Amino acid sequence: MDFNCAKCGAPHAFPENQIGPDGLKLSCFSCGAKITLHRGGVVLLDGAEAAPTPPPSASRGDDEMPATDPPVELAPEPRVEPTPEVIEVASEPPAPVSAPPAPVEPVVEAVSEPPKAVEPAVEPVSEPVSAPPAPVEPVAEGLAPVAAPAAMGFFGLAKSQITRVASTVSTKSKQRLEIAAAAEIAAKTEIPSGLSFPGAAPTPTGPWTWRDLPTAFIALFDLRRLVFTTLGLWAALVAFGLVQWLASWLRAQVVILGALTSVLGFVALFSIAAFVLSVMSFVVQKSVIERQQTTIKEGIAWSKRWLKSVVGTPLAFVVVFGGVVILQSLISMLGHIPGGVGAVLLGALTPIIVLLGLLAGATVIAALYALPLYLSVIYDRKGSAYETLVDLFALFKDHGSRLLGHTLLSMGMIGATAAVTVIPACRIGARLTSGVMGYALREQFAALLSALPHGFVGFVHFAFGKGLFYQQTLGFADSVGALLMGIGAAAGLALVLSLVLLSYMTAGAITYNIVLKRDKP
Repeated sequence: MDFNCAKCGAPHAFPENQIGPDGLKLSCFSCGAKITLHRGGVVLLDGAEAAPTPPPSASRGDDEMPATDPPVELAPEPRVEPTPEVIEVASEPPAPVSAPPAPVEPVVEAVSEPPKAVEPAVEPVSEPVSAPPAPVEPVAEGLAPVAAPAAMGFFGLAKSQITRVASTVSTKSKQRLEIAAAAEIAAKTEIPSGLSFPGAAPTPTGPWTWRDLPTAFIALFDLRRLVFTTLGLWAALVAFGLVQWLASWLRAQVVILGALTSVLGFVALFSIAAFVLSVMSFVVQKSVIERQQTTIKEGIAWSKRWLKSVVGTPLAFVVVFGGVVILQSLISMLGHIPGGVGAVLLGALTPIIVLLGLLAGATVIAALYALPLYLSVIYDRKGSAYETLVDLFALFKDHGSRLLGHTLLSMGMIGATAAVTVIPACRIGARLTSGVMGYALREQFAALLSALPHGFVGFVHFAFGKGLFYQQTLGFADSVGALLMGIGAAAGLALVLSLVLLSYMTAGAITYNIVLKRDKP
């Protein structure tokens, strides 16, 4: 049933079957006038009466409306022309009409919809009426929206509140990370005097020299870089631990399958770490080497553009190392041939196994010297992974002695600094953590340690120290707790690696410019 307010002419709609024999008291959503609605019409509390408006399908011409009734003459105007105005008026009443108009709020939503679709006016009314069907009195109708959340119960309300808070925290965290990534990182035009060798301070201008190597520690004084690198390496370590956990189980079933899965774990570790470090390498090239403003967001865009080179170059070393492991596993499996044949073959192929081991060791050493430089080569030459490897080989061929000398100096500088700062802090922290947890948990601590997944044992040893004792796994809960313990312990190792790798990578960028005899900007 459609009707207009007899005082202001605002259109309303309400299902006629919900009106009782004594009528239904409502409030106009526009002017707040008190209305008593009967099946035969609308009556104000002061006695004024208005005739119901015609159905939506009927003609709406002005000649059909009674000319003597001013409220009816005003009715067509809000329904035909000022549709946006009706919606704007309907959106404001909740503020002034605090308690009594609350029952009419469902009707307001229903009225705001039909002007958009003129003919199907009955459909939008059927949905909002589902909330106030039971309340015949205005008080009950006003309490209906409030009673709906209460029907959820305590746990339902708690769940909704937790979900809302979690969503809000997630959104704000994402926004803050985006803001931090887009914030400019100042160019390092002035190097702190403390970042220099004793008696050999670097010059602000001129060519890059060995005196500039202590500048590598400047990356540690930017909290954004340290946090970004730590989070990225933490994700890489967790992925590596999970894959190695799977590899240990597969190795017990099929040796070669376990070896392949283990290699995949190293691939995941190096791929994620390479991307994270490439972002920081771009920031170092811009802010430290070229002394220009930059952002982490720009570093991410650059790393995506050269992703194949950034990830492909270190993966080449991983493929060589993984291939050696697989070949050694295949040759070792020949020893299972029965009848003594396997033992003879294994003994005869031992020289090959030894040579493969030496090749794996040489690959690790080559990666140790090349990886601090390869990101600078990609930034400078902009080549593919294969071209980057060729450029690295040519670089060591033409400047091998200088590269090795400056790289060893960088290693000694970073190693000595870590030996008197990071390593003692890790040792003290590991002993303290192990002692506190062992004293607090006692046998339960041992149960958690015994349930550690294979891929996370090293992380927990790093966080809690050596000398841990093990016993039989007690149950599923211990396995879950041990897994979470291993993931959490990986965060400490990620922080330490971030401190070392940021310094080592920055020193590699400086070494690259020293070898090529380039001047500072």
